[in-house]
Amino acid sequence: ELGFSDVVVGGRMSMGYVGELLDSALGDRWATTGRLLVKFTNVLWPGEMIRVTAGVTRGVDPERESLAARVEKSDGTVVLVAEGSVARA
Repeated sequence: ELGFSDVVVGGRMSMGYVGELLDSALGDRWATTGRLLVKFTNVLWPGEMIRVTAGVTRGVDPERESLAARVEKSDGTVVLVAEGSVARA
């Protein structure tokens, strides 16, 4: 049998939390020049607590500022990894 035995939290929801964090960290440049690369790594079930973190990283494009972000469950299981970037000011 294919699929999950119960409803899962859609990936776009956890990705939305990353977008909010990047918007707060990068400001107007996020809205005008933002790019987001995302990899979903695990299932998130309704009711599970998550933590969203980000830190400055060395991106592949020297003309952009980059942040690495991740969403993890309370047990440390990574649900999503992402890199957000904006054009340098």
